[in-house]
Amino acid sequence: SGTKFNLVYQNKEYACSTVLVGEHNVKNILIAAALALKLEVDIKDIVLSIRDLDFVAHRLEVKKVGDYIVLDDSFNSSVQGYQSALDVLSLSTGKKIIVTPGLVELGREEKTANITFGQQIAKVCDVCIVVNEANATQIIEGIKSVEDSGVEIIQAVNLDDAKIKLAEIVEKDAVVLFENDLPDNYI
Repeated sequence: SGTKFNLVYQNKEYACSTVLVGEHNVKNILIAAALALKLEVDIKDIVLSIRDLDFVAHRLEVKKVGDYIVLDDSFNSSVQGYQSALDVLSLSTGKKIIVTPGLVELGREEKTANITFGQQIAKVCDVCIVVNEANATQIIEGIKSVEDSGVEIIQAVNLDDAKIKLAEIVEKDAVVLFENDLPDNYI
């Protein structure tokens, strides 16, 4: 897992790799590398530093769990955050499962944002496990508004219930995205 890319400096390519995933992380790395070069940090030290970057807990962290992969983006979410997470999930070849309570703390925008979130889920995921009832109606409405989405929708009353339901459907090589405001100890 992770990301590989080339950094070009003074007409020479340097192969870089990091455990971090997502286009947004690569953009941040490139900005930091450009700044480091401006501060005259040696390019070889920059490449080594990129390799040594590590995940921030629960922020699009990749974990191998048995025969499947977990994308742990459970700390919190925003529109940009879930879009980045779904972009990463869309690259996987196995069954794509999302476990989410939806977007919270958005005030008047929450209903509309969760409908849109459901529409985005419909374009990427095979299964959506919606945790609790707070945003379930809007997420399901969004999923169902996408013609021929084929997303299996599973409702769970809480995280423990979601874990039980996940265990019943997860398969080898699946990728499970835990998105937004889920407790630290879900696995």
